[in-house]
Amino acid sequence: NGTPRPSIARLNADGSLDSSFAPTGSGLDGPVWALAIDGAGRVVVGGGDHSFTYIARLNANGIYDYSFSPPYPPRPDPSWFEIGALAIDGSGRVVVGGFYDDITRLNADGSLDSSFAPTGSGRDGPVGALAIDGSGRIVVGGFFTSYNGTPRPSIARLNADGSLDSSFAPTGSGPNGSVLTVATDDERVVVGGYFTIYGSALARYYLEL
Repeated sequence: NGTPRPSIARLNADGSLDSSFAPTGSGLDGPVWALAIDGAGRVVVGGGDHSFTYIARLNANGIYDYSFSPPYPPRPDPSWFEIGALAIDGSGRVVVGGFYDDITRLNADGSLDSSFAPTGSGRDGPVGALAIDGSGRIVVGGFFTSYNGTPRPSIARLNADGSLDSSFAPTGSGPNGSVLTVATDDERVVVGGYFTIYGSALARYYLEL
């Protein structure tokens, strides 16, 4: 609507621009690929490109939250690519995934959560989606074939400590493409993405597991 909103904006329920959410200054200096909202209405955003990675938190009014200090400052490092997925648990901790080393979790102040320690080789492809259930388990979607060497075609679930949840074991060949969004209600998992077949079943871009 001609109103400056660098890389992020908030809309009212009727779709109009929410003028009360007004980031100041030059705003974000790169594309936003993922965002999540915590219980206080603060917005965690992540993104970047092949030259830098960033994650930040905005207060409910859009102003930068300096109390959130994550260990991912923008930096030129080819081994760190953009953040592609974020999820926030009931304690305000932020789970981060994307085109970089592995899934990590940050405390509510942005510091690295050392109690979250995924073991093994992790997944063999990028993470495009994250969701957390009521037990703190993390559903991971993306474009990968295994997790810690265990077959997990594009969808896996981690326990609250970051270990692979062996009780969640999708059967068959999984989707014939990538999972780009996931949602869970503790009992079931809904996945969406760029696929037309899940296992041997025809699916049109989304499926309930």
